[in-house]
Parts: sequence; structure tokens; C-alpha cells
Amino acid sequence: MLQDMLYMNSNNAASDTEDQMLDATKPSGSNFNFHSLSADNQKLALDARPYVGGNTVILP
Repeated sequence: MLQDMLYMNSNNAASDTEDQMLDATKPSGSNFNFHSLSADNQKLALDARPYVGGNTVILP
């Protein structure tokens, strides 16, 4: 069975841009394309960012 994964975490120590200590980019060549986009347009499979009420996380 093929599957894709996206993990999101609210973390006030994180940022909206890619953070190598808290985020993981989406592997290229994947059969699925379920990911979030960071503020710097990186495709993320693991995405940690601070909680800000009213902000939207883009899931293309």
C-alpha cells in the first residue's frame, strides 16, 4: 500500500520558514504530493511553526 505523510507541530521556538532542526523537506520523486509550504516556498513533510491565530498553512 502506498501512502504519504504530513506531520505538523505547533512550536513557538520554530519559524514559518524552513528550519533544519525542526522541519524536513518533502523527498523529491515521491508518488504522492501531500505537503505544506513554508514561507520561503519549501515543500515540507515535517512542519513545525509557531501558532498564530488567523494564520493559514498552505497545503497545495
